[in-house]
Amino acid sequence: MTEEDASQTQRECRERTLQEIIDAMVRAKQDRSVDDVAGDLRQRIAESGLPAKPNSWLQAVADGVVRGDAYVVSADTLRTMDIPPPATREHPHSIT
Repeated sequence: MTEEDASQTQRECRERTLQEIIDAMVRAKQDRSVDDVAGDLRQRIAESGLPAKPNSWLQAVADGVVRGDAYVVSADTLRTMDIPPPATREHPHSIT
């Protein structure tokens, strides 16, 4: 395995772990605030050993979790994992 292959494998592993965290939170369907979910997300990411995410990313993903919509981490996770289907059909800030 080349160094590039090893790097790719590590990245995919991190993406899958992150997707598992998000999916589990969406499936839990708890009635919580975006800030509470963002804090929980931050904690779960840290506990898993993944690098910290920016607060703006945490808030955006937490907003989706509260609505029942899982953030898709990558094309690979979309293709290979059982991501919960969106609970909403349209983003609340969409321009129609």
